[in-house]
Amino acid sequence: MAHTPDFMLIRAVLLRDWEPIICNELLPDDEYDDYIPQLMELLEAGASQERIANYLSRVESVTMGVPTIVERTGRVASNLIVAWKAKHKKP
Repeated sequence: MAHTPDFMLIRAVLLRDWEPIICNELLPDDEYDDYIPQLMELLEAGASQERIANYLSRVESVTMGVPTIVERTGRVASNLIVAWKAKHKKP
């Protein structure tokens, strides 16, 4: 399945910065793909860092069943917003 550049941007940030389940192994490229559509909607809507971090925290605690580290979800949310804005900067 071909993914859009926006999908790939979010995937890259998640794979680089978000590791809620510490496994110390190289993750498959599609490890977090299920969460990308919702993140894309949030980013397209201009969601705040707090809102995106809250979504990531819910994924960690509810879906993955792991403890949430607020600093991590906040950092990842910030990195997603920075990457998104850099890509979608208007000339």
